[in-house]
Parts: sequence; C-alpha cells; structure tokens
Amino acid sequence: MFARARSLTVRHIGRKRPALRDLDFDWEEGERLLLLGPSGAGKSTLALCLDGLIPHALDAHWESGTMTVGGRDTRSATLAELTGDVGVLFQDPETQLVMLETDDEIAFGLENLGLPRVEMVERIAEARASTGLGPQTPRRLDTLSGGTKQRVALASLLAMRPRALVLDEPTANLDPIGAREVATAFAALAIRRERSFLVIEHRIDPLLRFIDRVAVLGDDGRLALAGDPENVFMGHADELDRLGVWQPELAELARLVGASRLPRDVDEAADLLIERWPRGASARREEWAPGRRITVAARAVAYRYRAAEREAVNDASLELREGEIAAVVGANGAGKSTLGLLLAGVVHPSRGAVEVTGDVAYVFQYPERGFLAATVRDEVRYAATIGRPIARDPGALLERFGLARLAEANPHSLSHGEKRRLSVASALVTSPAVLILDEPTFGQDLRNTRELVTILREERDRGTTVVLITHDLSLVAELADRAVAMSEGRIGFDGTPAELFARADLARFGLALPPVAEAFARAGARSGSAATDRPRRGARRARIAGAGASVNVLARRDPTVKLAVVFAISLLLILIVDPITPSLFLAVAIGVALAGGTRPATILRALVPLSILGVGFVWSNAVFAATQGPATWTIGPIHASESGLRFGLAIAIRGMAIGLFSLAFVWTTDPTDLVVSLIQHARVSFRIGYPLLAGYR
Repeated sequence: MFARARSLTVRHIGRKRPALRDLDFDWEEGERLLLLGPSGAGKSTLALCLDGLIPHALDAHWESGTMTVGGRDTRSATLAELTGDVGVLFQDPETQLVMLETDDEIAFGLENLGLPRVEMVERIAEARASTGLGPQTPRRLDTLSGGTKQRVALASLLAMRPRALVLDEPTANLDPIGAREVATAFAALAIRRERSFLVIEHRIDPLLRFIDRVAVLGDDGRLALAGDPENVFMGHADELDRLGVWQPELAELARLVGASRLPRDVDEAADLLIERWPRGASARREEWAPGRRITVAARAVAYRYRAAEREAVNDASLELREGEIAAVVGANGAGKSTLGLLLAGVVHPSRGAVEVTGDVAYVFQYPERGFLAATVRDEVRYAATIGRPIARDPGALLERFGLARLAEANPHSLSHGEKRRLSVASALVTSPAVLILDEPTFGQDLRNTRELVTILREERDRGTTVVLITHDLSLVAELADRAVAMSEGRIGFDGTPAELFARADLARFGLALPPVAEAFARAGARSGSAATDRPRRGARRARIAGAGASVNVLARRDPTVKLAVVFAISLLLILIVDPITPSLFLAVAIGVALAGGTRPATILRALVPLSILGVGFVWSNAVFAATQGPATWTIGPIHASESGLRFGLAIAIRGMAIGLFSLAFVWTTDPTDLVVSLIQHARVSFRIGYPLLAGYR
C-alpha cells in the first residue's frame, strides 16, 4: 500500500463544511488511479494532503483521522520527506515554472537537493526523454506553448524521481493540442509502470486505456464509489450522473449504441460504431436561424500589446447577432481572449472599430481578477453600486448557481469552479444584451456545466448574444450555433461547428476532434460508408461532431525580483543629496519604462503630477533654507537660498525617479503574478497574500 487515509476529516480555514469528511481511501503501490468527484468534493484537498502541503505549508483544520504515505504519517513526517515521495503537477503551468530556460527549470529541484553536476545532467536528459522534450524544444520557457510548458513542469518533477505523481487537472488550461501533448506524455510514463499515478481530470477519454481503478468522491467529501473503469462507468452511470461527475464520452457513446463493454480508446469506439451503428443512418442536424439584428460588429480590428512582437489580433472582422451563441476557438495564444476584450470594449483597437448595441458583460478567464467585493453576496450586487440597474434577483441567482450557502464567504476563498459560477452570476444580474465568457467550463463539474448550458440557452432565447471563448470542443458541438476559429491573431474560419469539425486542418487552429466525433470519423474511414455521418448528438457532451499576445520583456521577469530592485534603487536614491545623480537615475527610469512597452505619451502624463510635486519641493526647500541662513535673492517679501534650491531640486528629481521606477513596476506586473511569486519565493503566507492582492489592486 502506497497511501492510505482513515477517517480523515479536513476543513479549510473560514469554512463551516469539511472539504474531506471521514474519508477512507487507498492508493496501491504502482497503481494508476483516476480520482473523480463534483466541484468542491475535496479532490485537490486530498492531493495537497498526499504531498504534505496540508498540514505543513497550508493552513487547514485537521479535525480527525490519519493519512500515511510511503509508510509515514504525513503529520509527523517532514515536508521534504513527503515531497520526495509524491510530486504534484497542478493545473496552471505558469504558476509552477520559476526559471527562464527549460534545462534550468528541470535542474531547479536537483540543485536544492545538492546533487553532483554529473548526476544532474543525467537526470535532466532522462526527464526530457520521458516527457518528449527533444533537442528541438526551444530553450526559453516564455516561447513555449501551454502544453510544452506543462511537460517541462512534469519533467522537473520526474527529475526528482518521486515514487508517485499526482496530476491535478493538468490539461485544464490547455488547448486540445496541448492537452493531447500532456496525455501522450502521461501515457508513455504509465506504460512503463515505474511509479504510482493519481490523476484528477475531467478529460477522461485519452486516459482510459491506462487507468487501473477509479475512485469517486461525493459532495460530502466521503468516498462514494470505487472500482475498475468498466464497472464504474458502465455499471454505475446513473449514480455518477446523480453526483454530477464527468464521465467518458466514449462510455456514453457505448450506452447509446447498446453496448455493455467500455471502449478504452477511439479505435475501440470506432469498432463499436461499425458493428452497431445503423448503416445509412444520420442524425438530425440542428440549424440556427439568424437573429433579428446585429448587436456586435468588429470591422478590421487590430490590437498590439506594448512591446509585443506581433499584433495579438490582426484585421479581424465579425458580426454577431441577437439570440446567437458563437464560440471563439483556437490554440493558446491565438488571440481569442484579446478579441473578446475588444468586443467588450475593455481594450480599444489600435486599428479598425467595434460597434456594440446594448450593455456588454464580460466574464474573465481568471474570474478572481474581477472580484471587488468582500463577500459573495456583495459581489453579485456590486453592479448596483456603480449605477447599473439590477434586473434579476441576486439571491435567486446565487441559489441557482449553488452558491447560496457561500453568500457570506470571501470570493477569493472559493474553489476554481465556485469562482467561475460567481463571475457568471455577477454578469447575469444586469441582464446584458451581450454576454462574453472566457473559458466558462474551466473547473466545472458535470452538474454545474449542465446548469450553465441550460442558462445560456435561456439567455439565447431571451435574445442575448452569447460569446464563448473556449477550448472545450464538446461544449462547442453541444451549444454553439456558430464557431469562429483563430490562428496567430486572425480569424481563419467562421461557420457552423459541423463545418469546422469536417475540416482536415483542425491542427492549424490548435484543435482536435472530440473523442466521439473522432470515433465516427475513424469508423467512416474504415467502413467507407456514409453511415457514420457524424451525428449532432452522439453523446451527452460530444456532439458532432490571456491572454493571446506575447508579453514584453519586463512583464516576463519575476515580480519578486523586480520589486526587490525597485526597493534597492529607492533606498539608494534616498541617500543622494546632489541633483546630478538622481537625474541619471531618472533617465534610466524613462528607459526602463520604454523598454517595458510604455508609450512615451503615458510616461509624459505620469511625469506631470510628479513634476508639479517636484516644483513644490524645490520652492519650499529654497524658501526654508533662507530662514536658516543667508538668502541668495529676494522677491518682494520672499527670501530664497541657492543651497536650498539645489537640495530641493535633488529631492524633486529623486522623487520623480523613484515614482517612475515604481510606475514601471506597476505597468508590467500583474497583481496575481506578484502575490503568487511572493508566496513561492518570499515564503509569504496565503493569509498575507490575499490582503496584499486586494491592496495592490
């Protein structure tokens, strides 16, 4: 037995309900275990207990029970011992990478272990080979795709040679091609059976062939179900459905065609279709009739971020209509989120124009970046405080989105899925004419995704224009009337989802067919029959079948390092009393701001109030010095001193330099990135990190 929990109850700080309650859980040595459960069931909490972050690094109430890993009680073992046994790969690769280059990142943990250089080189090569990071992989991390970054994060864990790996939704932030990269890397590792695996994931189909056992947590944090994949997915489908747990699309397809066995991959599913799908049958296609009027029109819009190498959006034209659901799809970095921001008016195009009829509500990819209130209840009501009319009952919305019990909680304390639901509820409270959602299903369980789909269909029926920016092609197939595919900032396709999925160049857009659609395509290719005309509703979620731009050099630097540099420069300038040296620093500050992508006009506007303040320093010091010694000149009743003038000038210029260095930091540093960096590198606790995040914003 590798890991075992007995009667484990853990409650997070500030929560009334335990995340895990009386949990009995087993993970065998060498086992490839899939962990499922609805949102908030405690899956990530269990992962944090397995590697010792709870209780050694993250505050939580360990109310009862035990957890042993590798024969050690996790409460008495050290964090170093536990992380040597278990490595955890989290959802967002950006928050796990700390270095600038691939090999340096893989070596980071090995350096902390103090390994000899010869052994480090050997382990780096081994980890790269295990994750498919060949010689052609670019050295610079900031040039890698999301999928490759996640593989680098995985390689850095493998280099430490842990006995087990926990993969906590490692494909959640990735486009379909990136997700396939990570799934392929996992498959290569799983086949070798050199270590134990625990996988938390809702993209289940690519993993089915490599899973030994499935464990399902219920809403109450207890183990609800466990067994082999065939038994769980084919024998307990109704129970999984009741729990709101994601199920393999291929399992749903098997039930649709009346099969009793579980296809473990798309090839087996294609065999099932050839055997059982009625020859010549084709499913009813749902066509969308255009709405009455155009609500959003983009005319040849373009947008370039400061100091970016290319335009994030280039010459994009798009018309969206009343009562339409349009999905914007494409690879990470294709420009999807930037296009959404342009349509919402959050950023203004550098070229072209956007015309919008009615109010627009935008739901960010990372919803916590838009939270402004102290409680969930106040966040939903926030629109009323800025003069926007409340069109729907906030309490009813909280109830519908499953957030009523969390009404008094701080929005930043919610789980990923809960934050997403809160952001959508806050957007709907004003009944906007246009609703734009960036990755709306990220972190959502099946139950809440179904509810979201129902709500969005109701919005369409109301006449709302809905824009989905998403990697979830199953959602596109199920819900969208229209698909808009982007590549390198340009719109390369605009049509129906069926037409998109029929294209042979999906990879150009960073896309891959949903599992059911791919099974139909392979069955059709093998049988040479039109019988596999991809149905609009083959299975429940597979029907037919940030920011987008390069960031500038300063934005890529570690926030903690930048903050330390600004403090050091400020302390140095405070000690300087002559006007020449701070003038040189001011010139450097202007150069730094320009290098960070700040436009000269912005710098000039920032210098105006600093200059006004500086004039006050110069004059007040010149006058004050004349009261303490001889005056150099007199203007009416006012006496001034040249020495005071020089000292005031030094204070003024150094103040302008410090102010501009500080502004350059703010202009190039995301608040969340800063706090994450401080937590990782400066060992700032989460209790301090959240207030810092709010204060910095």
